[in-house]
Amino acid sequence: YCIGELKKNGMKVNMLTFDSKRDVAHLQNLLADPAIASSDVIIGPIYPEETDLVSKFAETARIPFVHPLSNLGDRFEELGYSYLFRPAVSSIASGIVDGLRKQNWGKRVAIGYSNSSRDEMLANMLQDQLGKAGFQLVKYQQINARNTNEFLQGLGIRSGQARPSVDQVILLSDDPAIAQPAFSLMESITASIPTLVMDSWLGFNFANYEMLEFPNFYFIGNNALNFYGEPMEQFREGFYSKFLSYPSMNTAVGVELINWISSNMSDSKGFDLRRNLDQNAFQAGKLTWGFNFQGTHNNQYVPLFMLEAGELKPLD
Repeated sequence: YCIGELKKNGMKVNMLTFDSKRDVAHLQNLLADPAIASSDVIIGPIYPEETDLVSKFAETARIPFVHPLSNLGDRFEELGYSYLFRPAVSSIASGIVDGLRKQNWGKRVAIGYSNSSRDEMLANMLQDQLGKAGFQLVKYQQINARNTNEFLQGLGIRSGQARPSVDQVILLSDDPAIAQPAFSLMESITASIPTLVMDSWLGFNFANYEMLEFPNFYFIGNNALNFYGEPMEQFREGFYSKFLSYPSMNTAVGVELINWISSNMSDSKGFDLRRNLDQNAFQAGKLTWGFNFQGTHNNQYVPLFMLEAGELKPLD
């Protein structure tokens, strides 16, 4: 879909797709294909054993390689040609700490995190960075679908207690099984405590944030989609007219990846991705809120968002 749109706008695009089959030996054979060796950029694959192989190839061949979904890639900062399209864990941690400083909700923080590699790593970084920034970490605990309510209630977020023991809560998880009990508790007790969650929570169909008495959920940007922008509306309608279904969030992120590459590699701009990214500290997105790859190999733009009258808006 996105390639067709680019061609309509006069851009010359030749995209070749290869199935890695999640087989390192097969992938190694694919990398010997002359079409890959002569490409301007490589997108994917996504699994760790595959990305390590492609990253090494990219460094040798001097071809930019972009991982489309992962946040685990701080090692790419030491490389010349490997990129994360999304923010690295270190960028997410910095964005959260910076956001909490600006909002000045208080110094007491609780962190609940899932058992995923990203969330454990992010929680560890936040534990260190929040302490250095003068915050007090009241509670730091791994959470799951069974103990999320217990974690929150242990902070005083429950019926009949108006003074929780924390000033803000950070829940690090993309798992709807963790999100659902947390949302249900907040909905049932009308809690007003600021609660930071990943922007993936915006896609959970059980969460109607407009029904909450207090707009206490804030969303951590992870290439967050601009749901109400005109380009998104045009994309959704165009996608539906072609496929008779609306795009998933990952589909939209994938299209935005192509938009981002086309904005930074072209006949007019040249094909030196590193040079072109360094020319701007911030680039507005089309389907997302934007990017900052200046001097780095991941998206450093990690704002916090709130919902206001049903519309997602970055906090100042």
